[in-house]
Amino acid sequence: MLTPNDDFLHPPVNDDRYWTETVWFCANVPERKLALSFYMQFRTNMGIVCPSLWIWGPDAENVWEIPYQRTLWYEAMPKDIDVTNFKLASGFEIERLSPMDSYRLRYSDGDRVSVDLVYKGLSPAVPYGVANGYGHLDQYGRVTGEIVLDGETIAVDCFDMRDRTWSPRRETSQRARVGYAYGAASATDGFQVATKWDEASDEDRLMLGFFLTPQGNRLIKHGTREVARDAEGRPTEVILRLYDETGVEQVIRGVIENRFAQPSNPYLCWMCLVRWTMPSGAVAWGQDQDTWAPAKFRDLRRDLKLAAKSPA
Repeated sequence: MLTPNDDFLHPPVNDDRYWTETVWFCANVPERKLALSFYMQFRTNMGIVCPSLWIWGPDAENVWEIPYQRTLWYEAMPKDIDVTNFKLASGFEIERLSPMDSYRLRYSDGDRVSVDLVYKGLSPAVPYGVANGYGHLDQYGRVTGEIVLDGETIAVDCFDMRDRTWSPRRETSQRARVGYAYGAASATDGFQVATKWDEASDEDRLMLGFFLTPQGNRLIKHGTREVARDAEGRPTEVILRLYDETGVEQVIRGVIENRFAQPSNPYLCWMCLVRWTMPSGAVAWGQDQDTWAPAKFRDLRRDLKLAAKSPA
């Protein structure tokens, strides 16, 4: 269902001004409890691109406190842009080294930061909902290179994710409550899942996901995501209960090692670096992205505070 053409811009299926194509890569440095997100939103029908770079660690969770963040909301989208092989006027750059497999990411901002990373896929990209001009893919890879942050060079050598989406993404949405979690202990021991809150069952249920195995990707058939939170609603721990075609439960437990509140238009997303314990007992590193419509998160905080005040 995926071809090398999915590295390129997908023509919008209609004139919806919110038609959006995304390109996202991430990286982590576990010994520093540091994480990086390199993210592009292409608003094709508006003719704009929104590139962003976020670097965060364990000591801050507000946007103005994290080590580095840069978002350009309305950069002009170059005509006939190749969305996985370009350099923007703002300095954000992706070089495609091998279609649907390998990419080089670069960005610099004077003496503040420079990024030079290479992503190499570990297994083929996994498609989700690819039909009728819409689609999404996820792919695990190994990321190597370096980040220079305020003059300090930080080596990067990790397992991490990339994904792509092409569909409308409307800024008027106020219903979202979704999760995106992943981690890998090795090139053949890892997972990725996306979940959506189900009001009827009061559970965060699997939408898509796969295991990394010695035999390649293995799809996850169903599962749930449970999030422990502090009194302010911030995630502290995550438990995933996942099932493949064998029907055997695989339990993956995660401890949040850092987090920051990312404004992801129109959402609030707790971007969290997580230390996972895999079913094998191995330690894996990755993320949990806890995404909310802001009004829903305010309701959660209100309910938690009311519950704390109620007598036992």
